This record gives sequence, structure tokens and C-alpha cells, in this order.
Amino acid sequence: MSTVTLNINGNEVIAEKGLTILEVAKRSDIKIPTLCHIKGKPADNPC
Repeated sequence: MSTVTLNINGNEVIAEKGLTILEVAKRSDIKIPTLCHIKGKPADNPC
């Protein structure tokens, strides 16, 4: 699978294309405060 390099809060991480920034951050132990995130639901899903 293809990868991309991202910079999240000063941390350079390599991520698989298709993942959300939140998924990449969690896998990299980077905490991003969220009000609502329901796995499997689209990003525009109201909670």
C-alpha cells in the first residue's frame, strides 16, 4: 500500500494512504482532543 509522510504537532509520521489523520495520530500515540468520533461512521456524521 502507498504511504504518505505527515507532520502532526511537530511529529513526523508515515501513514498508509486512506487513513484519517485521527487514525494515524492514534496509531502513533499522538493525542488529539475530539468531541465525537464513531468508528465506521463518515467524518461528517453528527453526534
